[in-house]
Amino acid sequence: MKTKKRRKLNIVDVIIFLLVAALLAGGYFLFARSTEGEVTAEFRYTVTFRNLPTALLDNIDLGHIVRTGDGFVPIGEIISIRHETSRVRAGLDSHGRPVYRELPTMVTLHLTISGQAVQRGAGMVVNGVAVNIGQEIQISTHDFWGVGIISG
Repeated sequence: MKTKKRRKLNIVDVIIFLLVAALLAGGYFLFARSTEGEVTAEFRYTVTFRNLPTALLDNIDLGHIVRTGDGFVPIGEIISIRHETSRVRAGLDSHGRPVYRELPTMVTLHLTISGQAVQRGAGMVVNGVAVNIGQEIQISTHDFWGVGIISG
């Protein structure tokens, strides 16, 4: 007479089951989640870069497509370029107020970028990339790469 072997559930089986369940849930939230009811609208934000060499200004033009610096996901188009000579704190004057000096070969660059965004929670998302004021972001264009702060 044959007897059936009954397999016992051990800790390795439980871990594998939980791992597969987590992967399936993550895949659902990443790819299959419904975006019904989300409204896409034009969103403008400014990214500020401090102390860039002035020579880099030649590499940035209106209309350039901006991409994330790490994944090259398009996150908008440059619609405005402003820059000013960078300044550094040189010390204090006799009244204790800060004294600044200009760095003639360095600029602070402000790029205004326009892209299609969706509001999720308290922030905005442009093509899957979170864009929030105060956030550090890596961006690239055709001939430029930099790390800036989203300022508004």
